[in-house]
Amino acid sequence: MISEYGRKDCKHEWRYCPDWYVEECIPTVCIRCGALGCVCDADDSLGGYENRLPREVFFGEQQKKDANINGQWINPYVKGDGSFDLSKYYIIENITDLDGNTRTDGRYPQRIGRRFKFCMEPQIGSCMYLEYCPRNGERYMGVLRTSVVQGSQLTITGGEVITTLNSIYYLEPEMSVE
Repeated sequence: MISEYGRKDCKHEWRYCPDWYVEECIPTVCIRCGALGCVCDADDSLGGYENRLPREVFFGEQQKKDANINGQWINPYVKGDGSFDLSKYYIIENITDLDGNTRTDGRYPQRIGRRFKFCMEPQIGSCMYLEYCPRNGERYMGVLRTSVVQGSQLTITGGEVITTLNSIYYLEPEMSVE
């Protein structure tokens, strides 16, 4: 069903912003059904930039990846048979400072163990954006915006270690969906 704002409505506890066309309000895609929604209506407990994506993410390369085929939004994180494509999901295993000490300040401890998908692959010199995904019954949604990425390397297990200006993120691929 198309709403009065031109979006496909979705029944997955997703709220829509009536001002999605305003520059401050950035549209995104529901991870469960592919419906077009709005990041600013996600859980606002994070506040600040962590709940917003830059406009070019969804009006540039990302829009090509989330292809709109015959008027249908295609969710790139769900396979054709309806099952999740686990190769696209990661878990934050640990976050340390640049000296290797686990971050215990601010919201860092709450981020460990969360499931997310990359909004765009991390690029050196740019911020990294991770879109949180619900898991284990948690209704947590939103976007984590890191500081500028300084480097990235793959691990033996298929994960990634991403170094930013002030933190090191240890990311592991998710092996199962609860």
